[in-house]
Amino acid sequence: SWRRRLFILEETVQVSILGSQERPTQSPFNHLLYGIYQLFVESSRKTIAVLVLLLSTFTIYCFANMGATFMFTLYELNEPLCWSEVLIGYGSTLSTMVFLSSFAGVYCFSRCLPEIAIVLIGLLSVMAGNAMAAFSKTTLLIFLVRIPLLLAIMPAPVLRSMMSKIVPKSKQGALFACVAFLESLSSSAASAVFNSIYAATVTWFSGFCFLVASILCLIPMILMGAVFVVGVEETKATEGLIAGEETDMQDD
Repeated sequence: SWRRRLFILEETVQVSILGSQERPTQSPFNHLLYGIYQLFVESSRKTIAVLVLLLSTFTIYCFANMGATFMFTLYELNEPLCWSEVLIGYGSTLSTMVFLSSFAGVYCFSRCLPEIAIVLIGLLSVMAGNAMAAFSKTTLLIFLVRIPLLLAIMPAPVLRSMMSKIVPKSKQGALFACVAFLESLSSSAASAVFNSIYAATVTWFSGFCFLVASILCLIPMILMGAVFVVGVEETKATEGLIAGEETDMQDD
């Protein structure tokens, strides 16, 4: 029927019946682990080095950025700010603007800057915003903290793009499964670690957790410098795809 045609799509990967019978069945989790294992085994040493650097950069960035984000509401509720629910709502609204401004930043910077430079700008945004938040003791200052944080989300999509370009098309699923796992792990760990830091330091320096997040951003910046030195090479599949798109555009 027409409803079935609208909502059911044909499988794009065709598997022969003989091959499916001979291949031993694997659980989805084991199949995912095997795909991640093959992702590193079948790559060159340079690709593995760059991929490890990018994954480490992404993990530490998520840990620092998410950990500081989790602390904003708690920091605003306690002394010396003691915000009401109305001010908390205003602050949360301004925080959502970071996603829109970061999207606009990636769109604009990608036209004139290399990807490594965009990541470094985003890391500087996180570092500056958290350093300012650590010493913000008034309502005006904590509102102004959102200005340097406007580009704080830029590293996440750009790092994903950089990793996808050095991985073959057949390994994209394993790559992004690994990225999603690291993102969830770093976010969960950041919540526990930064809450513990805030509880231990709230009596003598309530903004210490933001200072820790700011200092942690130095690590991914150093790692991105190493990526720049090593160099990023796109896979042949990616280069062929881009070349095909350019050929189609010229034919049109």
